[in-house]
Amino acid sequence: MKSILTLEKEISEVYKKIPKVIELVYNEINDQAIGDNEITKSILYRLHTFYHYQYELNTFYKRGYTPPAADFFTETVLYYLNVFCKINKLDYEIKSEVAIKRKRGSIRPDISIWKGEDVIAIIECKTQLGYNRHSWQEDFQSREQHLKKDFPMAKAFLLVMTARNWKNNNGFANYLERGKKYFVLTDRWPSEIDFNVTNQEYIIDCIEPLFEQLSKL
Repeated sequence: MKSILTLEKEISEVYKKIPKVIELVYNEINDQAIGDNEITKSILYRLHTFYHYQYELNTFYKRGYTPPAADFFTETVLYYLNVFCKINKLDYEIKSEVAIKRKRGSIRPDISIWKGEDVIAIIECKTQLGYNRHSWQEDFQSREQHLKKDFPMAKAFLLVMTARNWKNNNGFANYLERGKKYFVLTDRWPSEIDFNVTNQEYIIDCIEPLFEQLSKL
């Protein structure tokens, strides 16, 4: 009979393999792998899997609260931004949760894009706007001002996973900067998306135009 520790080691081995699998898949990707809105759909598919994984654990543990997906969302965007830079041979360094300057009060963007010692862009990632859906723009513009104090030419972008809790689920539809500075990927929770259908009605803003802007900086 196996001991509890032996059984735990079997579970832990599965977790330990995940980073290596991610790295192997990353190394396999080339410019032939990109199709129509392929990065947007891939991000949403990984999030779709994350939510179903958590929901199954909710059932098993009789857990009444699903852990936040914020860090996982940022990590997934970070991964595919690196994929994009690799395919397009962009000599950028992509960082996450790193202060843009070594000084007190410096902002730590969810994702920062560096060219040498200079920040050329940041991406703030949110799964939803939640309780902040009435003041998000002020908060974002404040971070953008802090960015430009240190790097005046740097660009700032806001990327939201879902518009699910906004009025009419329309995201940034009423903003001129929608699809330029402000992006929301889908009008539903990723767990609700049916990837077996061929239409892409679940997508509001594709992430590819954001990445294309970065490639021109």
